[in-house]
Amino acid sequence: MDGPLVIGFDGSPSAEHALRSAGSLLRPTRALIVTVWEPALAALPLAGEGVVGIDMPLDPESARILDEESTKHSAAVAAAGVRIAAELGIEAEPVTMPDEMNVAETLTDVAGQHAASAIVVGSHGHGALHRRLLGTTGTKLLAHAPCPVLVVPQPQPA
Repeated sequence: MDGPLVIGFDGSPSAEHALRSAGSLLRPTRALIVTVWEPALAALPLAGEGVVGIDMPLDPESARILDEESTKHSAAVAAAGVRIAAELGIEAEPVTMPDEMNVAETLTDVAGQHAASAIVVGSHGHGALHRRLLGTTGTKLLAHAPCPVLVVPQPQPA
């Protein structure tokens, strides 16, 4: 495929390692640096009878402000990824997306829309319990992505 490389980038050391690994292994010429952010409404605690959480009224203005700040932050994170890509000789475009279901589905959608040649993500090294209960972005991508997936493990301490 001629499509761009889609690189999931959250600003973490794992994501930076994955980006640098993709640059050296795959030698892409074009990439989309995708940063996914969580909308405020999804982050609000559950409340109500029989539900553990904080019972607080939904304040739409606070949710709007939080979303604006999340959008700005995700744009800054994606821009940092674009700068790293430029150091590697990769022409990259920042893409920020609100997370509607989960990060893997969001990345899969972006890859499909742009006929991506591959998706690259870093592994955060969560434990077995986390993987069993929630799965991982990498595992979900491997099951559903429309293109090859590269999951780069976090670097091991020297």
